[in-house]
Amino acid sequence: MAIIHSTAIGEAQGQLGDMIFYKVGGQLRVRMKPRQVKDKKSPKQLAQRARVRGVADLYSMLDPQIVADWKMLTEGTTMNGYNLFMSRNIKNIDGEGKVIKRDAVCITQGDLEVPQWVRMEPAEEGKMLITWDKSHGGDSDAYYDRLQIAVHSEIGGEYEEIVVTDENAAYRKEGQYLWQPPEVPGVAYVYGFFRGKYYQNDVSDSFYLGAIGEEEAPEEEAAATENLTD
Repeated sequence: MAIIHSTAIGEAQGQLGDMIFYKVGGQLRVRMKPRQVKDKKSPKQLAQRARVRGVADLYSMLDPQIVADWKMLTEGTTMNGYNLFMSRNIKNIDGEGKVIKRDAVCITQGDLEVPQWVRMEPAEEGKMLITWDKSHGGDSDAYYDRLQIAVHSEIGGEYEEIVVTDENAAYRKEGQYLWQPPEVPGVAYVYGFFRGKYYQNDVSDSFYLGAIGEEEAPEEEAAATENLTD
């Protein structure tokens, strides 16, 4: 905005090219007309926006304690927990905002050792047996790292969340845990990680354990199945 004192313009008001003239308190003023900024929507840009939204959606699902862990990692840096989570996971989201590979998603990040030969398989009475290599890399404190289990599931068909269901599942030194999965609608995705017993803010990177539950059949398929059984 500028104030006009020139007599050549006089009492001019209105628009002239990219300039707009108007009066305020007897003073003639001028400002530039706002330029229209085109929203660029090339396929590449749209895909990138979808990836960012996809990661943002994942972050919004995280258990509050996991969010606190990401924030803790960035203390004293120019980043924040959300930015760090974004940098770790954006490559795991496709151009439609969907997860490409479940086993590549990073739910937690930390310095504790990720065990080798992790496996989850069905056991008796609907339980799942989770096993892992119980070696500890020479750190005796690591014997007492606690297995944590995070389940990514849909809630009531309305939204999704990633919740830690078992905070004190088993010590690392035990090498196994017999887990009772929660009841979930459809399919849920299961991740494990270790948290330090003595240093609660220390965690390991997450590792994918597999899926539980079943896909719901489409309505047409379900109706056809019912007809066959009648």
